[in-house]
Amino acid sequence: IFSFSPVNSFINSFGALAQEKVRIDTLDQFCLEKGITEIDLLKVDVEGYEIQVLNGASKMLSERRIRCLYLEATAYPNDDSPHLVPINKISDLLRGYGYSIFGIYDQEMDQFRNINCLCYFNVAYVQHDLCKNARNG
Repeated sequence: IFSFSPVNSFINSFGALAQEKVRIDTLDQFCLEKGITEIDLLKVDVEGYEIQVLNGASKMLSERRIRCLYLEATAYPNDDSPHLVPINKISDLLRGYGYSIFGIYDQEMDQFRNINCLCYFNVAYVQHDLCKNARNG
């Protein structure tokens, strides 16, 4: 169940809140229906719903049918932001499926709290086996 997020809303030109109902499905179900058996790179940009998306891809992840993932995260372990998920939560979940961090990109410092600290970034994960194979060459 997904809750309302102001980040994922539409405001019409008169300032009134516009709503539109959309069908939400899991990635596992979508891939099954469309006959998608493998994904080379899954880009997830869902403004705070990364864990829900990953949970909806549990079959694809557990069967190692997604090779690489690219997600937005925050460095703060207990961030209260409605549209950022702490990297430790994402990493803990993906580690259980056999994924490791490959790289961190598009790093942004925390300008909102006026401190010189990494705030949010994009992070790439790859299957452990792909890392081993790349190193062994």
